[in-house]
Amino acid sequence: MSKSSGGFERIQLIWILATAVLIGLIIVPVWIRRRESEKAIHIKAWLRNFHAASEVYRNRHPEQGYPETIAFLVQNAEKIPYLDDSWLKQGILGYRLAYERDKRARPSPRTTYALKVERESKVGPQRTFCIDQRGIIWTEESFRGKSTLEATPEGCRGGIEVV
Repeated sequence: MSKSSGGFERIQLIWILATAVLIGLIIVPVWIRRRESEKAIHIKAWLRNFHAASEVYRNRHPEQGYPETIAFLVQNAEKIPYLDDSWLKQGILGYRLAYERDKRARPSPRTTYALKVERESKVGPQRTFCIDQRGIIWTEESFRGKSTLEATPEGCRGGIEVV
């Protein structure tokens, strides 16, 4: 039996292919986790910015308290944007926003709020974040279930406090 002088044998090709698949099985999940971790860091920064903007708004408008909607922090009568226009989009990095505030009658200022941020996609683990008037970020990760972390007019409920 004569060997051909050029090219690879089948067993060599199978070995190379198996090695490439194994490396891919190791690297892809690590890359996905790193990407989700980077998104979480970005979302937490956005939430801290939101809290700072809400506090500035509340200090400038003590008779009103916290803003009625996120739009009040972007477009307001004073022409002073507390946040940029990207907050008016429905989602940030594949996450959707839900803003709640206390709905007391006008004479008393609104003293509480909560902003919940959750993934729009239902594929994979669902990470949810919430920040309220105390400036504490809460998080929860759920699998195939509904999140117990809630944004209520009184603040965030459930989840784990993030330092």
